[in-house]
Amino acid sequence: MTAVGIVLGVVILVAGFRALQIARNRRRYAIQEIPGFLSEAECDHLIERATPLIRESKVVHEGVRGSSHEARRSGTAFLDQAGDAVLHQIKSRIAELTGTRLAQQERTQITHYLEGEGYGPHFDSLRASKLETGPPGDRLCTVILYLNDDYEGGATRFARIARRVRPEKGKAVYFQNLLSDGKDWDPLALHTGETVRSGEKWISNQWIRERDRNPTVAQGGRGSGVRGGGKRRKHGKR
Repeated sequence: MTAVGIVLGVVILVAGFRALQIARNRRRYAIQEIPGFLSEAECDHLIERATPLIRESKVVHEGVRGSSHEARRSGTAFLDQAGDAVLHQIKSRIAELTGTRLAQQERTQITHYLEGEGYGPHFDSLRASKLETGPPGDRLCTVILYLNDDYEGGATRFARIARRVRPEKGKAVYFQNLLSDGKDWDPLALHTGETVRSGEKWISNQWIRERDRNPTVAQGGRGSGVRGGGKRRKHGKR
C-alpha cells in the first residue's frame, strides 16, 4: 500500500469513528426546540425592558465572577419579574416546560450581540466554572429564548452532537446542563453562540437551579436589573 493510501485509510477511519461518536452522543443527549414559545409582543416587551439596562457582559473565569473575556463579546441585562405580568407569565411557562418550580429560576438574563460579537464554547454549569453552587445547587437546565431573527449568523451550536439551532423569533431551546445523576456537568452541554455576521441579536437566558433559590435573592426592585459591567456602547435600531 502506498503512503497516500495509508493516509487516506487513516482519514476514513477517523471520520468513521467521529461519526459513530456523534451518533452515540445524540442518542444520549437531546435538546428540545419549541417554535412559537413566545409571541412577537412578548419578545418585543423583553427587548424594550432590557434596552436601557444593557451593560458589557462579564464571565466567570477560573472561579472569579465579573471578568471581561474575549470569548464573550456582548451586552447583558438582568430583569426582575416583580411588577411585570408579562415576564411572570413567561417564567411560569418555562417552569411548566421544564417540570420545575418557579422558585428554582435565576433572574432572567437578556443578552444583546452586535455585529461581530458572539460567545465562544462554554458550559452553563456553575461547577464547570469552578464556582460554589450554594444551597440552590447547580444550574440543572437552560432555556434560551430567541427574541429576534432579523440578522445573519448567531446560531447556537452544540459541537459534540453536531447540532446547530437556527435563530427564530419566539423559539425556545431547552437543554440539560448536568449528567442524569446530578453529580457533575454534562460534557455534551458544551455550546457556542456563533458570531453575528450582520445586524443585532437578542436572546433571553433562563437558568434553572436544582433546588429553590432564596426569594430575597431571586426577587428585587425593578430598578436593580443590571449586574456589573461598564456602560454599553451605543447600538442601532433592532
